[in-house]
Amino acid sequence: MPTPSVTYCVVPIMLAALVTAGVALAADTPLVWRNGAPMPTPVGGHCAAVIGSRVLCAGGTTWQGSRKYWLRDIQAYDLATDRWENMGRLPEPIGYAVGVGTGDSLCVLGGSDGETGSARCYRLRLGRGGLSIGRLPDLPEPRVYAAGAHIGGRLYVVGGGADPNQLGTATTTLFALDLAAPERGWKTLPTACHWRTRPSRYRAMISPLRPRQNSPGPWPS
Repeated sequence: MPTPSVTYCVVPIMLAALVTAGVALAADTPLVWRNGAPMPTPVGGHCAAVIGSRVLCAGGTTWQGSRKYWLRDIQAYDLATDRWENMGRLPEPIGYAVGVGTGDSLCVLGGSDGETGSARCYRLRLGRGGLSIGRLPDLPEPRVYAAGAHIGGRLYVVGGGADPNQLGTATTTLFALDLAAPERGWKTLPTACHWRTRPSRYRAMISPLRPRQNSPGPWPS
């Protein structure tokens, strides 16, 4: 398999720059792209989020020749100086986790080490003292290739699968965690999904976000 190129980091970094700068583009305003400094290691399947003026990237995978490696690396890209900095390492190799930015942190939820799926969740923060890594409650089940979001102070993890080696299966689960009371743990919410065909993991990531009209709760307010 070809070695991934440094363009893996271009889209999140450029979009992050627009968000950080608070740029509002009119329909007739041209969008200008530029290449940022390449990542020290080309990666895919990583988690990324904007924290202040930096983009924090954690975990992921990389190829060296024909061998795939699962990473623990945490790197930060400074939008102002166009430079990368090594910030530390995750407690374990994690790829294809759900990466959710909360404004002041990057949450790394689930993922895989290449052998098994994980339910473990971490919260990464950047401050004056550097990087800190905290734990969040484990997901109810291992999840890899899932999707997620931060809405109204809550984390959501939707779809995905439990086994990274079983790509033909998918789930329709929807988990939610209130960051104001993380000690209460994750809640499993109804998804209101009805499959007409055999679900793929990609449909499983999207369909639960579109519940039927007047579908029953308990959906968080």
